[in-house]
Amino acid sequence: MIITDIIILILSYWQFRRFKTKRSIDNNKKYCLSKNWVSELHKNFTTTPKMPPKKQKPKNLLILLVDVGPSNKDFEQGKACAFNIYKGKLFKEKSLDEIGLVIIGSEESENSSDISHISVAIQPAPASFPNLKAIHNLEQSSGVWTGGDWVQGLTVACDLLEQHSAGNAYNKIGFIVISSFESNVELSPLANIQKTINQYGVDVVCITSTDVSSTPLSNLSNVEITSIEQCLSETQFTPKEERNAMAWNVDFLIGDMAIPVTGYKWVGKEYTGNLWTAVMKSKQELVMSTREYKIRTDPSLPALEVDQLVRGYHYGNTIIPMTDDERKAMKYESGERGLRLICFTRKGNIPLYVLQDDTVYVITASAKSTNNSLLLSLIRQLSEEDLVCIVRQVYNRNNAPTIQVLYPVVEEDEEQEEEEESKKKYYFIMVRLPYAQFMNNISVPEVAQFS
Repeated sequence: MIITDIIILILSYWQFRRFKTKRSIDNNKKYCLSKNWVSELHKNFTTTPKMPPKKQKPKNLLILLVDVGPSNKDFEQGKACAFNIYKGKLFKEKSLDEIGLVIIGSEESENSSDISHISVAIQPAPASFPNLKAIHNLEQSSGVWTGGDWVQGLTVACDLLEQHSAGNAYNKIGFIVISSFESNVELSPLANIQKTINQYGVDVVCITSTDVSSTPLSNLSNVEITSIEQCLSETQFTPKEERNAMAWNVDFLIGDMAIPVTGYKWVGKEYTGNLWTAVMKSKQELVMSTREYKIRTDPSLPALEVDQLVRGYHYGNTIIPMTDDERKAMKYESGERGLRLICFTRKGNIPLYVLQDDTVYVITASAKSTNNSLLLSLIRQLSEEDLVCIVRQVYNRNNAPTIQVLYPVVEEDEEQEEEEESKKKYYFIMVRLPYAQFMNNISVPEVAQFS
C-alpha cells in the first residue's frame, strides 16, 4: 500500500514537471512571436514612405530636314530658317521639346537605313548651343552625285521617329523640310512615309521658294507648304512665352449680399521703366539706432533675463509696457479679402487727378458662378445712371485696406451691326483712391486778377 502511494506521488510529480516545462516553452514562443510582431510593426511605421513618381510634363518632337545639295538654290535662306527655328526652341523658357537634324544631299552617309548622301547630324535631344552653332556652320555640298533627295530624307526621318518613339510619350510630332523639292525622285517610298505620318500623327511643314503643286509632294496628306520669305519673317524674333494672368477671386459685398467676382491686372503695352532704380543709383547704408530701458524697482534683486523682459513704448517721458498678449489683442485685423461697397456717387465727383498708383484692375464676373445676372444688371444700371462705386479693398487677409473706385464699362462689339445684349461685355475698371487725410486743398489766386 505504501509502495503504491509512493509510485502515484512520483508519477504526479513527473507529470507536473512535464506540464510546467511545456508551459514555459509555449510562453517563450509567444514572447518571441510578440516581440517579432512589434519589431515588424515598428519597422513598417518608421520606414520612410516612397513618394509617387512625378508626372512627366508633355514634350514635343521636331525633326528638321535641311537640303544642302548642290541643286538647292536657296540654301543660305533655308539655313537661316533652320537656324531661327532651332534658336526659338533653345530660347523657349523651360522647354522639354526634343529636336533633331537630318541633312539631305550631304557628302557623308550616316543613317541607320544605309541611304546614300543622307546624314543624321543631330539626334533628337533638347536644344543646346553647340547644336545651334553646328547649324550655323552648315555648308552647301559641291559634289555632283545621284541620290540624297527629299523623299529619302523623309524615309530616314520616319526611321528616326520609330527609334525614338519607343519608350517616349510625345504630345506633338513634326517634320520641317527645307528643300527645293525636285520632281525627279523615286516615288515608291511615299506609301510607307504616308503610313508613318498617319500612324504617329505627324505634322509636316515644307518650306520652299518654288511651286510644288506639280511635284510628288502634293500626293502626301497632312502637309503644309509655306514660303521661305514667310518663314524668315515669322521666325526672325523669338516671341515671349505667353502666360495666363493670375486671377484674384473674391466676393463683392453689397450689404449682406456677396457677389463672386474675378480681378485681373491690366498691363499696358507701354513700359515706362522703373523710376526708382534711376533714383537709387548708389547703395545707401541704413543707420539703425536702438534705445533700451530697464526699470528695476528693487536694486537688490538680480537683473532679469531677456525672456523675462516686457517690451513697451516710450510716450513722452512715460514708458508704457505692453505684453505679448496685449499686443496680439490690439493688433489690427482688416478681415477677409474682398471688396465691400461703401457708397455710390456721380462719376463727376471723382476727378482723374485724384487717382492713385499706376495699377488698374479689371473686375469681371467669376467663372465659378452659375448666375451672373445680378452683377451684369448692376454694371448696366450704373453705366446708364453715370454712377461709380466706392469700395473698400483688402487684397489678402489682414493686409492694409485701400479705397478703390469701380468704373462700370459696357463694351460693344464693333463688328456686330445689330446691338445684341449677349454680344456686349460687362466689367468694372478698379483704380485706387486716396484717403481724406492724404489730400491737401491748395488755394491759388484767380488768373483774372493778374490780367
